Amino acid sequence: MSINADLEIKDLATLSTLSEPEILEKVAHRYDADKIYTYIGDILLAVNPFKPLDIYSFEISCKYADFNLRQSLPPHIFGVADKAYSAMFRYGKRQSCVISGESGAGKTESSKYLIGHIISHCSSSKPNLQEKILQVNPLLEAFGNASTVMNDNSSRFGKYLELLFRHDGTVVGAKIDTYLLEKSRVVNQEKGERNFHVFYFMFAGLTEQQLENICLQPPESYRILNSGGTGVYYNEKHFEYCLGMFDELQDIMELVGFTQGQIWMIYTMLSAILQTSQVKFSQDPETGGAYIEDEYSVKVVAQLLEVDAEALVSALITNTVEARGEKIYSLRTVAQADEARDALAKSLYSHLFKWIVAQINKLLAPDAENSPSPGYEVGILDIYGFENFKSNGFEQLCINLTNEQLQFYFNQRIFKWELEEYSKEGIKKNNISFQDNQPVLDLLIGRPLGLLSLLDEESKFPKSTDTSFVNKLSQNHQKNKNFIRDKRASATVFGIKHYAGDISYDATGFLEKNRDSFSNTLTECLLNSQNGLVKYFFSHNHSDLQTVSTLQREILQCKPPPKIAHDGSKSISRAQGKKLQKQMRESRKKNKDVRRSFSSIGSKFKTSLTSLMEKLLLSDPQFIRCLKPNSSAQHNYFDFELVLRQLRYNGVLETIRIRKEGFPVRLTFAEFFKRYQLLGFPLNVDLKVTDKVCKKFLKNLNMTDCEVGKTKVFLKYWHAEKLDVMVDNYLVKVIRCQKVVRGVLARRRFKVMYQRFTQENALQHSFLWPMEDAAQTMDEWLQALIKQDEIKHREDQKDVRNF
Repeated sequence: MSINADLEIKDLATLSTLSEPEILEKVAHRYDADKIYTYIGDILLAVNPFKPLDIYSFEISCKYADFNLRQSLPPHIFGVADKAYSAMFRYGKRQSCVISGESGAGKTESSKYLIGHIISHCSSSKPNLQEKILQVNPLLEAFGNASTVMNDNSSRFGKYLELLFRHDGTVVGAKIDTYLLEKSRVVNQEKGERNFHVFYFMFAGLTEQQLENICLQPPESYRILNSGGTGVYYNEKHFEYCLGMFDELQDIMELVGFTQGQIWMIYTMLSAILQTSQVKFSQDPETGGAYIEDEYSVKVVAQLLEVDAEALVSALITNTVEARGEKIYSLRTVAQADEARDALAKSLYSHLFKWIVAQINKLLAPDAENSPSPGYEVGILDIYGFENFKSNGFEQLCINLTNEQLQFYFNQRIFKWELEEYSKEGIKKNNISFQDNQPVLDLLIGRPLGLLSLLDEESKFPKSTDTSFVNKLSQNHQKNKNFIRDKRASATVFGIKHYAGDISYDATGFLEKNRDSFSNTLTECLLNSQNGLVKYFFSHNHSDLQTVSTLQREILQCKPPPKIAHDGSKSISRAQGKKLQKQMRESRKKNKDVRRSFSSIGSKFKTSLTSLMEKLLLSDPQFIRCLKPNSSAQHNYFDFELVLRQLRYNGVLETIRIRKEGFPVRLTFAEFFKRYQLLGFPLNVDLKVTDKVCKKFLKNLNMTDCEVGKTKVFLKYWHAEKLDVMVDNYLVKVIRCQKVVRGVLARRRFKVMYQRFTQENALQHSFLWPMEDAAQTMDEWLQALIKQDEIKHREDQKDVRNF
C-alpha cells in the first residue's frame, strides 16, 4: 500500500489484514506526515511529536464540537473530548478519559487539550474556569513533578481532574483528586534523578535575607538536593529558568488565594524538610541507641516547626507503644532513627502537598447557588507512566504496579467483560486471545503471598533484611512464570514479567522504604506546635489555621533572623537517651509481652490505588494510548523497535481485532429503546421489548453487522455513532416541525385576537358614535347659548352706562 493510502487510514480497525509490520508502518507514515492521531475503533492512539503542531486552534476545536461534522474529520484528541462530553450530556452518565503511556509519551499535554476543548464549548457558571485550571497546573507541577532520566518534567503523582456539570451541560466547577505521590523522592533520588522542582525554584527566587530568615544556607549544602549527582543547577540558563518559574509560582499562589503569610509558611515548611534531612545519627556506646551527632539542624527544625526541641529529639530516637494503658519505650537503632527522620520529612511534604491541592479545589469548586447534577461529570486521569531504568527500586515497583492495574482495567473493559458477555448472551464470535495480566497482579498484590503482603510481613520484624525478603519471595514464587530470579545476580535482585516487559528490581532499601516510621510520639510532638499550619497537618482542625506563626509574626515585625542557641557542649539526644533507658527498664518489668501496631507504605499505596480504581469503575471510559516515538525526545525521529514494543505491550493488535470483530457497545433492551425508540416507534407507545422487536427495529433502520442476544443489543462503535446522528437529525426535524406548528398556531391565535379586537373596536365605535354626535350637538348648542348670554350682557352694560 502507498504512503498516501496509509495517510487516509484513520482507523486501524478497518484494515483488511492485520500484522505487526503493517500496523507499525501505517503509524510511522502518519507520524512522518504529522498525523499523530490514529483511531483503533473508539480508542485513540497518540504519538508524541516532540514539537508544536498547528492542529489545536479554536477553529479546529469548533469543527469537532459539531457532532455530524466530527464523523468525517481526522482522528484527534478533540474528538475524544467531545465524545466524552456528548455521552455525559445525552445519557447523564459519568465519563472518564484514561490517558496511559510511558513517561514522556505526552500524557500531561493530552489532558490539557481535553480540558480546553470541553470547557471552551459549553456554557460556564464559573468565570474563567479553563484559565484557572491551566494556571494552577504549574503549581501542581512545581510540587508534584521532578526531573528523571526519562523526562525533565515527569509527574510523580496521579491526578484525576473532574469537570462538574449541571444537567443542561453547563460546567459549574472542577475538583482535583491526587493519588500515589512519590514522597520518597523527597529524601532520596537515584543517580541522574532530582528532587521536586519547587526546592530549586525556591533557592533561585528568594533573596539572601529571605533565605536567612528561614535558616537556609546555600543549596549545595543539602544532600537531598543533589543525591542524584546532577548538581543543584545545571548552568546559568537553568538557574534563570528556575528564577522565572519562582516568579510565576508566586503569582499563581496569590491567584489561588494564599495570603502572603501562608506563602511564607510554605517556604518555611520546605526549609524544615531540608533541615530535617541534614540530621545525622550515630550509636551511643552508653545506651546502645542512636543519638544525633550535631544537634544544630534538629534545633533549627524545632524552631521552624515551633515545637519543643527536647520533645522532637525524643520522638526521633525512641519508639513508643501503648500496652495495658501504659507507654512502653524503646531506643531506636541508627537505621531506625534514619527511618524516623525520613518519615518526618516525607510526612511534612505529603501534608503540604495535600493542603495546596485543597486550596486549589476551593478556587475551582462550584459556587453555592450552582451545585452540579449527580452523574454529570467528566474525569481526566493523568498519572505517571511505566518506568524501566538501569536500576529499579521500590518507587519503580509502585509506579509499574499502578500501570499494571490500569492495563488490567483496560483489558477488563476491552476484552474480558466483552468476551464474557458474548458467551452469556449466546453471541458466536471467533476466539480473541489477549495478554491477561491478572497473574502478574496476583503476584504483586494478592493475599496472603503477594509481593506487597510478603513485604509487609518482613517489615514487621526488626531483624529482617532486604535479602531475607527476596529469599522469602523466591521460596513462594519460584515456580511462578512471572517471577524471575537469576542466581548469578545480586542476592537482592529479582525480576517481574510485567505486561510491558521484563523488569529487574533491586530490593535494597525495600524494607526501610515500606516501613511507616512516623510514630505516635512524633504526631504528639507536632500537635503541640505553636505553628497553626503544622498543627492542622496532623489534627485537620480548620481552626488551627487561624493561629499566626510566631516566626511569621517576628518577620512581619522586622525582627532579625532567629538565632539558634547551639555550642555543642550539651547533647540533648544523649541526655534523652539515658533518661528513657531508665523508663525502658521499668516498663519491661511490667509489660513483658507487647504487640506493636504496624502500618506500611505498601498498604497505604494499595488503599490509594483502590480509591482511584473505584472512581474509574463508576464511569464509562474513553481510552487514549500515548506512544513515545523515541527515547531522546527528538522530533521527526521514529524508533521502530521502541514503538513496536509499546504497541505489543499495549495489546494494539488484539485491540484492533476485537474492535474489528467485536461489539464495544452493549445495551440492555430497555436501555436501547430508551435511547432510540423515537427512530421507530412513538414515544407514547408502551412496548413489550423482546429480541424479535429489537431485530425488526434494527432491520427497519438498515443496521447490519450487529447482533441481538438474550437480553442485550450488541453494536459496533460506529453503529452507536450512526444511531446518535439519526437521533440528532430526528430531533432537529422535530424541533423544526415544532417551530413551524408553533408559528402556525401563533399566527392563528394572532388572527383570532385581531378579529376579536376589530369586532370589539367596531362595537365600541357603534355604541359611542351616537353619544359622541349628541355630545357634539349639545356642545354646539351650549356654545350658542353662551354666546347669546355674552351679547345680552354687553347690551345690558351699555344701557346702564347710557342711563
